[in-house]
Amino acid sequence: MPTRLARLIENAIRGLRPLTNNMSLEAERAGQDFLGRVETRHIPDGISVIRSDIGDIPAEWFHPEGAADDAAIIYFHGGAYMAGSLVSNRVLALELATSLGMNVLSFEYRLAPENPYPAALVDAMRIYRSVLELDVPAQRISFIGDSAGGGLLCGRGGAGAGLRALPGAGAAEFLLHGAHAGGGGALAQRQGALPHRFRG
Repeated sequence: MPTRLARLIENAIRGLRPLTNNMSLEAERAGQDFLGRVETRHIPDGISVIRSDIGDIPAEWFHPEGAADDAAIIYFHGGAYMAGSLVSNRVLALELATSLGMNVLSFEYRLAPENPYPAALVDAMRIYRSVLELDVPAQRISFIGDSAGGGLLCGRGGAGAGLRALPGAGAAEFLLHGAHAGGGGALAQRQGALPHRFRG
């Protein structure tokens, strides 16, 4: 049975398709950011959004009131590896933080075609290390990706393989499959386990 988050992703992808057909890549990116700003004009009560770039990587923390300081989710946005940003995907990061009651770090990995592989993977590794530097135990860091973000996590040579190779990495890995990851909105847990209340 689809979760509320899976339905949100599926509807967002379905709604964007007619708008982005025959657009240039620049126009598609700008349009997604515009929709993202519209969807997140009001931040829910009890959630703080803090811009927290990691070097030259744009990043935002989503802090729900009462969230544990020693656990975090790193969110990999979708966008066919060529689009997606903090702004366009903020609604999903907000939903994760609100639904799970956990701190969520969303970041903008470098996009193709301007930045070919392995740029996005390098950025993901830098983000993961930055969370470790905040003294969050590796076993309490989870990875969630939607659409292309899920592909980035699970693909051969993808970020998930690199992150899992680090000592103690990753409490769990979730893939929110969409149009590009091919799962029709399914939520799949791939590794480890979170406490029951954090499961999809």
